[in-house]
Amino acid sequence: MAKYIVLFYLFVSGYTVGYTQLTMVVKDLSICNVVIPEDADSDVFEVGPIFRVTCVIENRTDTIVTLYLKRLKSYIDDASLYYHFTFQNKEYKSNGWCDPYWNGFSGILGNDTLDLLPPSVILNSGDSVTLYDYAYIFSNDPLLIKGYGVMDYTDRILEILPTLKIFYIDSHLTLEASKILNVRLIDSCRESQ
Repeated sequence: MAKYIVLFYLFVSGYTVGYTQLTMVVKDLSICNVVIPEDADSDVFEVGPIFRVTCVIENRTDTIVTLYLKRLKSYIDDASLYYHFTFQNKEYKSNGWCDPYWNGFSGILGNDTLDLLPPSVILNSGDSVTLYDYAYIFSNDPLLIKGYGVMDYTDRILEILPTLKIFYIDSHLTLEASKILNVRLIDSCRESQ
């Protein structure tokens, strides 16, 4: 009997260890509209800075993993990147409001760069997918600076960055980015194009 318990434990712990080898790393986090000039379009004032994220999800397991990016036969995302951070000792959680009909993940799958990824992505052992996404994590939030004129979000962003956690969540999976490799603060979104 003890032999079966040991085998069961090894099987379960091996599965857990193997599954946790599915990794996510943020290759690039570009935050634009950090300083919004007085003459900016009114919609820029309403949403604040834009967080542009490039992340890589890699399957280091020995099993096949499916990422469910969209509901089948629908333009609405099933998956999303979520942002958790602290500002002035208060925790914030945001899915980075974007229009769900127009903000599908773009990315690189194998050797192909796609403007819109398919509803699901199958990752064999050793495969990876690069996802591109953007978010307005300050919109509809007390973090948004109210009014008009020059709006400088530099101090707010610098306070948020050390606590920022980025998650990929779909109907079957939740992953937290293990690290953010590169961060760029850009005054205007036009400068980054």
